[in-house]
This record gives sequence, C-alpha cells and structure tokens, in this order.
Amino acid sequence: MFRSPPDVPLIINPRRLAGMALALMLSATPVHAQSTGAVTGTVVDAETRQPLGGAQISIADNTRGGLTDARGRFLIPGLPTGSYTIRVTNIGYRTEEKTVQVSADQPVQLDFALEVSAVALDQLVVTGTGGAVARSKLGSSMGSLDVSREQELTPVSTVGQALEARIPGVQSTATGGVGTARDIRIRGTSSFNLGARPVIYIDGVRVDNSAGEWAGNEVNGGTCCAFSGGAGEDRLADLDPNDIDRIEVLKGAAAATLYGTEATNGVIQIFTKSGRNNSRPSFTFAMSAGFNRYRENWATKLYPNFQGPAGFQAHDANELIQNGVINNYNLTAQGGGTDVTYFVSAGFDSEEGSLQPNNAKKANLRVHLKWLPSDKWSFDINSAFARNNVLDLQSGNNWTALYGNAILGNPLHATADRPYGEPWTSVADIRAIDAHSKATRWTGGFTASYQASHGFTQKLTLGFDNVNDQKTRLLPFGSNYIYLGTGGERNIGYRSATTATIDYLGTVALDLGGVGSDFSFGAQGYWNNADFSMAIGRGFAGQGVTTVGGAANTLADEFSNETITLGMFVQDRFSFGDRLFTTVGLRVDGNSAFGVNYGLQPYPKADMAYLLSNESFLPDFISNLKLRAAIGTSGLAPGAYDQFTTYNPTAVLETNVPGVTPANPGNPELQPEKTTEVELGFDLGLWDDRLGVEFTAYRSRTRDGLLQVSLPPSEGFEDAQLRNAGKIQNTGWEVSFNTTPVVTPSFRWTTQLNLDGNHNEVLDLGSTAVDGRLGNYRVGYPVNSVWGYDITGYDPATNKHTKSDTTNYHGSAVPRFNASLGNTLTLGAFRLYGLVSLERGAWFNNGDRPYRIRQGAGDEYLATFENGQPTLRTDSLVDYFTLVSSDDKRDNVRIRELSLAYTLPDGLASSVGLAHTTVTLAGQNLWWWDGCNCADPDMRYEPGAANNFSGFLAMPAARRFLFSIRTNF
Repeated sequence: MFRSPPDVPLIINPRRLAGMALALMLSATPVHAQSTGAVTGTVVDAETRQPLGGAQISIADNTRGGLTDARGRFLIPGLPTGSYTIRVTNIGYRTEEKTVQVSADQPVQLDFALEVSAVALDQLVVTGTGGAVARSKLGSSMGSLDVSREQELTPVSTVGQALEARIPGVQSTATGGVGTARDIRIRGTSSFNLGARPVIYIDGVRVDNSAGEWAGNEVNGGTCCAFSGGAGEDRLADLDPNDIDRIEVLKGAAAATLYGTEATNGVIQIFTKSGRNNSRPSFTFAMSAGFNRYRENWATKLYPNFQGPAGFQAHDANELIQNGVINNYNLTAQGGGTDVTYFVSAGFDSEEGSLQPNNAKKANLRVHLKWLPSDKWSFDINSAFARNNVLDLQSGNNWTALYGNAILGNPLHATADRPYGEPWTSVADIRAIDAHSKATRWTGGFTASYQASHGFTQKLTLGFDNVNDQKTRLLPFGSNYIYLGTGGERNIGYRSATTATIDYLGTVALDLGGVGSDFSFGAQGYWNNADFSMAIGRGFAGQGVTTVGGAANTLADEFSNETITLGMFVQDRFSFGDRLFTTVGLRVDGNSAFGVNYGLQPYPKADMAYLLSNESFLPDFISNLKLRAAIGTSGLAPGAYDQFTTYNPTAVLETNVPGVTPANPGNPELQPEKTTEVELGFDLGLWDDRLGVEFTAYRSRTRDGLLQVSLPPSEGFEDAQLRNAGKIQNTGWEVSFNTTPVVTPSFRWTTQLNLDGNHNEVLDLGSTAVDGRLGNYRVGYPVNSVWGYDITGYDPATNKHTKSDTTNYHGSAVPRFNASLGNTLTLGAFRLYGLVSLERGAWFNNGDRPYRIRQGAGDEYLATFENGQPTLRTDSLVDYFTLVSSDDKRDNVRIRELSLAYTLPDGLASSVGLAHTTVTLAGQNLWWWDGCNCADPDMRYEPGAANNFSGFLAMPAARRFLFSIRTNF
C-alpha cells in the first residue's frame, strides 16, 4: 500500500499526469519510410455466400485493421513488405486466420468464408483486461452485445432498451412515460446506500451515468419538488444506439478489479462505430415510424356503470390512452483513405407518450476520426453532441400524478370537472402543468496509441463529458392544485455535471523461455464535478405571470460536489503453450472522499483459463471447452461530504439573525465498501461449435457496507451517521445456450436461451443493530426485502379481520430468477425474430391497490356492488385493506420483442443506387402475463433508485409498434 509522508497532502496534477504519459510514448525513435503494400478481399457466410458487413479485420502485432463494408469488402493499405497473419472475427461466426506475403507490386487478394459458431472464444475484448485479448485467455466472465446486429433484428431507441433480457445477470427495466429513467443492475444488490448502477464508459471515456429525479434529491433545501414524481430522466438515453458498434459488460468484482473504488456494481463499456480504410463514402440511413400505446388494462372499466352526485356518468380512465407518435431518423457516413478514416452520424428522435402531455425530442451528432500516420502510431478523436428535451409526464408519488388521479378516483364523486372522480387534482389541471428537462451534452475523447517495438504498445486516453440540464415546471395561475390552491407556482433548476478522464496503458509481450507473458501497467484519473441550483416562486397575482420573480414568495438553494479518483495498476498474464493462461494483478486506488491522502486501497485479482479442448483425450463432439476461475476485489466510495460534519443554515430570533443547525455528523473513519468475488465457470462448444454453452457460478461478499446509524437526540444532529458496519453476500449462477440447429443456403434458425439466478443476503449490520435489525434491514434477508402484516383471521359475525402482531417477510424486491429466449428464423429474404422473458421471485408493495379500495375506487372494489350499492363483501374488502397493505408478486412472462424483416433483393436495391436494404415491422413489450393486481408488475414510481421498489402511483410500460427502414448507399 502506498502512503504519502505524514501531514503532506497527496496532490496529483491531472495535466502533469497526462504530460508524463505522453512524454513516455514520444520517447521512441522516429519511423523511417519504407516500401509498402496492401491486402484486400471479401468476407462472406460460408453456407449462404452472403457478404458479412462489419466483420473485424485485424493483423497480429500491428495497429492496422478495419471493418468490412456492406458488401463484405475490406482493404488494408500501407503495410511494409513482409509476412502477415490476417484475422477475421465476426460475432456468431468462427474466427479465421490466413497468412500472406505482402509485396510492393500489387495488393494481395484474400477471401474468407466464415462458418457459423455459437462460441466466441476468439473474440477480442478490451474492457478490464489491460489491453486487447481473446476471450479464450480470460479467466473471468464477460457479457458482450453486438448492437449493430441487434438493430438489424429490431430497432431500439436507447442503450438501456438494447440491454433488456439479452445478457445473463444483467437487468435493465423501465416503466413509465417517455424519457424516464430505468433500473440497470448487475448480479443483484451490493450496497445499502450507494446505489446499484454500473460505471459507464464510451470509447474509454468515463461518462455521467445518473438516472432519476435530481431536483427532488440533490437540491434539498426545502425549495422544491419531484418534477415528475420521482421518475426523472436517464442520461444513458442521450446516446443514439445507431452510433454503437458493440457493448462489453463486466459483471462483478472478479472481472472489474482494474477499475478500483468504483466498480462493485460492474462496468459497461460502449464502443461506437468507426470508419474504413481506403473506402469510398458509405452511407447508412435508418428511420422508424410508429406509436406507443399502453395496454387498456387499467382497473377502471366499471366506472361508466356509476354516476356522481349530480348524475354525471363517470368515465373509464382507459379512454386517456392515446397513440403516442414515434419518428426516428439517423444518417451515418463512413469511409477513409490510406491513413485517415472517418465516421459521422446525425440523428433526430421524436417520441410521444401514450398518456399526454409527455414527449421526448432528441438530436445527436457524432464524429469519429482515426489517423494512422505510420504502422506504429494511431490517433483517435471522438466527439459527440446531444440535445435531449423531455416534456415530463406527471406521475409517481406525486399529488399531480395523471395516471394516479385517474385510477384512484371514486366514480361516485365524478363531476364534469372531475370525470374520473379524481381525489386530489383534476386531469384537466394536471394537463396544464408544463414540466421540461432540457439537457445539452458534449462528450469528447482523444486516444493516442503507439507500438514502440514488437510486443510493446502504449495508449493514452483523454476524455471529457459535460451535461447541462435545465429543469422547469409551471403550475399556472387559476388551476387548482392540492396544497397550493389556485395561486400558481414556478420552479427552475440547473444541473451542470462534468467528468474528466485520463487513462494511460502500457503492455509488453515477452517470451520467458516457452512461457508467454503479457505484462500491463497503467494509471487512471477521474474527476467528477456537479453543481446544482434551484429556485421556486409561489403565488402569482394573476394570469400571465410565469416567472419566479413574479411570485409573492420565493426560495432558492444550491448544492455542489466534487470527487477525484486516482489509481494505478500492474497485471501479468502468463501463457503456458496454447492451453493454460493465468493472470495476476493489483490496483491501488484512492478517492478524494477520504481526505487529502485519498485513502489509498489495494484491490488484487487473479484468474485462470484452461483450454481443455486442446487436449487429445476429449471426444470429437466437444469442439471447444474452456475451464475458468477468477477472484478479485473492487469497491464503492461514499459521497463527497459524507466524511465531514456539515450544518444547515437557518434564521433565529424574530429579527431573522442567520444561524446554523447541525446536519450530518460526519465520520473521519469512513472507508470504501469492498466487494470480493469468486467465480467459476466454463465455456463449451459442441458439434463444431453449433451449440455453445457458457456457465458461471459466483459468490461475492461486500464488507464495510455503509449504513445510516441514528445518533441520540442529545448529539443534536438531524441526520444519521454513516458507518462502515454492514456485510452483504450475493450468490448466483448464469448460463447461456446459443445454437444454430439448422443452416442451409435458404433457411437458418438461430436460438439463444439465457438463465440466471441470484440470492442476496445481509450477513451483518454492526454492533448497533437490535436483534439483527437496523432500520429496514435485517440479518439473513435480502437488502431489498418486502415486509408486511398478514391477515390471520376473519369473524363472519362482525365481518372483521385480524392481522399479525408483527410484519412478516414476503420476499425479495429483486427477481431471484430470470430467463429469456430469443429465436431468429431466416427464410430467404425474410427474417422472423422473437424475444420472450420470464421473471420470478420478486415482490413489491402494491400501494395503489389498498389505497384504491379505501378510496372507494377501482374495479376490484366496484365488483362487490349489487344493484349499484355496496354489500357485505364491500365492507369486508375495505376492512381487509384497512388493516394490511398489498404485497404482490412481480412474477411475469413477457413478449419483449417480435419483428418481421424483409431484405430487398440485391438487384432491386442496386437498381436505385442502394446496397443492403431491410424493411422491418416490429413490436416491443407487446404483452405480459402476471398476477400482480396491477397494470404492470415492473412498475415503480422511482425507477432510477437502487432501493425503492414501491409501486404507489407508478406508471406501467407502454407497448411500441414500429415500421423501420435501414439501407446502405
């Protein structure tokens, strides 16, 4: 462990770190000109002979390479004369290699015909590996997703949607209106208080991964509100999936050690598309048109059978459901010459929600340039701009929730002004609210790669991500809002978040007497800064006044935080022949949350991979078999100010003398939460890799879990103290089956089955716990547990129920078992694709159900009436849900995606100047089967929060119906 001298702050200048790294890279001898040649060729499917666009072409020990175009062609120019091994990889196909002799006379023609493969051991990955490495050498599991291929199957609008039910152990769930946040978590929950979202990188640059309602959470001076009832927005939605080539996912600490005090929740690395060498400009145009529409399963279908006090017939809330129009457009251009390649894209998305008013409009612009000045140097520049404007739907735990007021209305109270018997705010007044999030984002990155000599490469990445989000909400004068009246209110807030990345990586390949060594070393620095401000004005003098300054009462607040993470690592991967690969590594990491010395912490790792299929004693039907094992540690840091004692401002005495009150007691002894994970698994290929199986079993333990511990009132602090006191364990397994059972020139059937299970348990809550309980947490149960009272008896004579004396455990709020099945059938020019998912073992507090019944609302309550009047059944139902809440299962089976695509014949497409062209009809989130007594078992009013699974006033997920065209020219 490294420590600075006593009383001397550890200060590392990011600019100096970048300069030192660049100087190290520039210390090599200049490259002299020499005769060069080129390799050109095509890549096709071995069975169908169809060209394979987007196949990765690489050269061993060389920085040059590229991708095939839509016609399957490639060109690698500028190669010094000599012998080269050319490798072609494409997900879903077996990797092929050929050796060629390059001369200066004429380009070498090299054609590849790839065989279908359900095993991807030859795929090169880079996330958390200390340099690019084949999956066959990895001892830890990693998920990967070919987003370009998925977009061919069915168009997706966000990265989060692309991750749904496609990678075992990865959950991506969204409900609510357009533009809302989603829950993304990997392998359960590993923290009590620090969230569950993985770290996000785009092309090696760390980016803002926030999701949720920052205005109601971060700016906490009592000034404001949850603009959309807690649903908030998702910054991952700023990215256009049409720009993405692939995604790599590190699922746990065993794989994510090299990211240190950040990576307990996993790492998602997004790689965007790039240009092609010596290729004329190639354009891709994609457009989608369709609509969002909720299922008409809201529990208000009986309302029209009842009348309000003035004889007004109540309305069914399902009539509020509309077709929310979707229009998405994206145009990309890619190509390049011998030394410079480019990729440029521009996109515009407009999407309306099925419940109005609600829409999202997004514009994207991305540029990627790559310069290869020699066979040793390469430079990459990425620049992306996004403008994301969301008109927020009023939903969630919010007195102005549109859906909530409609479904909780009592039809016996219906009037012309409140046709659904709305309990708090009328639908008309809710629709008058104007709440917007207008985010402007720029993400840029620069990467310099240098091959100093054979086997020695260096890479420096500099990145910057900036998000400026302005949130506004107007409750106009004259409309009547509960707790506000008709005076009106204006809220306006700003969030400016900046992330800077400095990353240096060096790799050295050595031959240690028959043992290969791939030695990696590196250093990283991440700087995060966020500034928040909020102002509110209440009480306007009349119509037309809409500013904060025009209100009778005004309040304001601001808040900021800054964190710096610094780390360095060393790692060595040893290769024993072509069979055994072992890796050992150590990262030393520090975070500014622990004071001037950064609290440097060690994070070790080790893994092993054994290619058993290279042994001669295995039967012939086993084409590939890799055994693997890994152990590693990573962490999570507390908030920027959790270590320090803080105070809240206040006014004292009648003269409003300024003063302070104690707030957070602070804790100078805080340490990061540390998670150590052990995983075992295998990768299996059968019958020439026609069937692939990946299996992983893991156990992770988090120690020093941060818990909120209440202090005695005599201490004088308003907040609880954060302490390292808890322990959490996650045990689980993941398995994936991939196969292409039928392949003919005219028909192909590909299927993938993913299964995973997770058991979460609190092991310890520290010395302040009473009987193994601290707050909502209990030893022996999941972090996210659902507890509630149960009905224990019923007396027919009194029509009354009795309930248990204490709350009982009902289940975990996170699914304990997940499954998904995807099938693709290709018949000639037609392709049929379907994806079905299953979730089991999760519960939630279905707060809407008992509230509806106590309000005299909902079909379950109204179904007990006879001849329009309540009955004993009605009284019994009300008594039941007066005593207990409703904890229901989230178990469901869901048709997530279904699409039918038609690829135009090459002759027809080329006659109008087009290349590969596909027309697709698709449906997403089409139907689900459940028993949750709710509109959607996945609904949560705060979907971006790690530990809030309440369904109170939450929105269901809409269905999407799309027609899309994707063409190249």
